[in-house]
Amino acid sequence: MQQLRKHLRNILKTTLPFDWKTALVALLAIQGSGCGTISYYRQAAAGQWQIERSKRSIRDLKQSKEINAALKEKFERIEEIRRYAFWHLGLPAEDAYDTYVELERDYVVWNVTACPEFSMEPHRWWYPFLGRLKYRGYFDKDDADQYARAFTTRGYDVAVEGVVAYSTLGWFRDPVFDTFMSWSDRAIAELLFHELAHQKVFLSGKTEWNEAFAVVTARAAVRQWLDSQSHFEELETYESEIALEEVFIRLVLETKHELEKLYGSFERDNSARSKPGTYRPEASNKAQLKKSVFESLRHRFDVAKLTHPSLSVYDGWMSRPLNNARLTSIDTYYQWVPMFEALQQQYGGDWEGFFNAVEQLDNDPPSEES
Repeated sequence: MQQLRKHLRNILKTTLPFDWKTALVALLAIQGSGCGTISYYRQAAAGQWQIERSKRSIRDLKQSKEINAALKEKFERIEEIRRYAFWHLGLPAEDAYDTYVELERDYVVWNVTACPEFSMEPHRWWYPFLGRLKYRGYFDKDDADQYARAFTTRGYDVAVEGVVAYSTLGWFRDPVFDTFMSWSDRAIAELLFHELAHQKVFLSGKTEWNEAFAVVTARAAVRQWLDSQSHFEELETYESEIALEEVFIRLVLETKHELEKLYGSFERDNSARSKPGTYRPEASNKAQLKKSVFESLRHRFDVAKLTHPSLSVYDGWMSRPLNNARLTSIDTYYQWVPMFEALQQQYGGDWEGFFNAVEQLDNDPPSEES
C-alpha cells in the first residue's frame, strides 16, 4: 500500500494534467463506497479541481504589475520560509507553496465534527489511504452545514469549523492561499511548517497523533527560524502567544475531562441515551448537568481573563454555542503534544534525528479508538 501511494503521488505531481489528476483521486476514493460517499467525493474532486485550475506561479506573480508591493513582499517571505524549511529543517518544501490561489473567501474548506450527545468520542469517517479521521471536509459551507444538520437530527453534537489551508500529503503541489495572506510572517511560517510536517510523517487513521506531531514541529521550527534571523523581540512575542494559547487549551481540555467523567457516570447508571436518538426519562437532567459544565468553562474563562487580558482573542470562539464536538475539535490538535514536545526537546536542533525517532513511533503509536 505504501509503495502504491508513493507511485500515485509521483504520477499526480508530474505527468497528468490537473483535471485527470483530480478524476483519478476521485476514482480511487469511490471504490468500495456507497452512493452518499460518491456524492461526497464528487464535491471533493470538484473543489480540488478548482484549486488546481486557479494556481498561479508565485515567481511569475512577483514579476507582474497586477499585484501590489505588500503582496510581493509576502511572497518573498514565503519563499524564505520554504527555503528554510527545506535546507534547515528537512521538510519536503520543494514541491509545495510555489503557487498562489485566490479564492476570495475566508476558508478553503469547512470541517464537520460530530459527537454523541453524552460522549466525547467523535464519529469517524473512513478515507482511502488516510484511514479513519475525526472530521469530514467540504469545499462549500452550505454543503457542510447540510451534512451537519443530518447529524444534529440524529441527536449528535456537531461543529462546523473553517480551515484556511490543508495538506494533500504530497498528492498535489499545495499552494499558498489568500485565506492567510493577512497573517503575520510568524503565523504564516507556523502554518506552513505545520502542513509540511504532515507530508514528512503521517500515520493513517491517527488524527490526534498526526496533529500533535505537526503542532510540536511547527512551534519548534518557528522558534528556530526566528532565532536564526535574530528576531528576538518577535520570538518573545511568539512565546507569549503560545503561553496564552496553552492557557486556553488547558481550560478546554479540563472541561473535556470533566465531561468524560460525567458521561462515564451516566453509563454506570445506565440511564443516559445509549445511542444517539434513543431517549430516556432522565435525559433532561443529564442535559442540565452537561450544560452546567459548559457554563463553568465560560466562568473560568472570564476569571482567567482577569490575569490574562489577551485571552480576549478567544472571545469569539467562546461566545458560540459550546458542545462536545467543538471541544473535540480542539482536543484533536493537543492531546499528544506533551509527548512530542518531550521527544523534540531530546533532539533539539537535530531534525533528522527527531523525525527518525517519530517514524519509529509509527510502529507503536498511542492507541485511538476507531
